[in-house]
Amino acid sequence: MKELVEFPSRASSVHRWAGVPISGHRNNIAEHSFGVSFYCLVLYRAIPLVGDAVDLGKLLNYAMIHDLPEVITGDLPSSIKQRAPEIKSILDTIEEGVFNNDLKLINIKPDAYIKFIVKVADFICVKLEHDEELKLGNTSTSIEEAKDVIKRIYKKLFYGDHQEVDSSFKEQVQIYLERELNWTRNKFVI
Repeated sequence: MKELVEFPSRASSVHRWAGVPISGHRNNIAEHSFGVSFYCLVLYRAIPLVGDAVDLGKLLNYAMIHDLPEVITGDLPSSIKQRAPEIKSILDTIEEGVFNNDLKLINIKPDAYIKFIVKVADFICVKLEHDEELKLGNTSTSIEEAKDVIKRIYKKLFYGDHQEVDSSFKEQVQIYLERELNWTRNKFVI
């Protein structure tokens, strides 16, 4: 337990959207993890297929810790990971080590459905943060480039990665995002 004591306070000092000019509040890893956990709970309660497919305790456990390796690595922008796949590979190795060593007491091996729902909740957080910046009038190049990154994340979520997740399950999540957040597919796929 001794090695875990500092993770919450350290998570509150690692800020997200590194290197991006932010007009509003710059979230940290602790705030982001809460947001992801919150949206996982919303998805679990709102979409019956989600509640049927995953264990709530495991879902919230993974949501809470999904980005804790960034306490060690910092938050590297998605655009850099996409431009340099070798960096993404190195980060994946480091993160696996953090999960298996530093976080082994609270780490779980999430199944495909838990990983998918956490990624969707993560996507919701990123999209809402981005939309807030646009509302505040942030027209920086980084915020403009983030639009394309958000579209790529959406496409990977629903049409690329997560092949082991049933298509009807993904469909129900997309319908929910369209109905509740007015995020239509063509907004992201075009």
